Amino acid sequence: MASVFTKVRNLTLEKAAYEFYSDKLAFHNFTHIEKTIYFAEEIINYYGFRKPPIDCEIVYCALLFHDAGYIKDHTALQFENKESYAASIAEKILPQHNISNKKIEKICAAILSTEKFAYCHTREESIVRGADITAMAAPYSEFLRMSVKIKKEQELFSKSTIAWANWVNGSAEVLSHYLKESITLGQIFTPTGDSNLFKSRLQRNIRLLLLESAAPSSFGND
Repeated sequence: MASVFTKVRNLTLEKAAYEFYSDKLAFHNFTHIEKTIYFAEEIINYYGFRKPPIDCEIVYCALLFHDAGYIKDHTALQFENKESYAASIAEKILPQHNISNKKIEKICAAILSTEKFAYCHTREESIVRGADITAMAAPYSEFLRMSVKIKKEQELFSKSTIAWANWVNGSAEVLSHYLKESITLGQIFTPTGDSNLFKSRLQRNIRLLLLESAAPSSFGND
């Protein structure tokens, strides 16, 4: 686990959060949670010892639960989106682990900040959102693997096959929204002129994805 979270790490809470993730999902499983915590550590380390300090417990707890219950049909459960459903799970579980109501409110707000059109109001929310979307700027081979995994999830939810061309075009449209991302915390989000590493790498990944004529067949179900 990331060293910046050593003081706030709670193995019992991690076990409780784990129960809300399904291995049936190729991407939004607990491995994704572990990776976002790692990305959050990178962002926090880059932030350094500036004041005021980051509340690592808010970041840690929000990331543990930010995709909780992802496999469930949130609309059938009367939730607007998967983020609000995840926040409701956190709101139910966190009091059982001695997290104060005031902090739970901030944790839930950080979870909601991972919704596609959300805007971050605090440093903690920016770190949680940034950690969640960092993988979009991964090297293209990793990005493509992620895209294939998410496609499999969407096919699972829709119980139908999505044509590769439709997937690529739809993905490009969704991902293009993140080129307007306003996060500035973390090395890849730090502005360099009119852009930053995140935006330039995401632009590259979108461009290369649009050039993929067929779905890769070598990734399997890993």
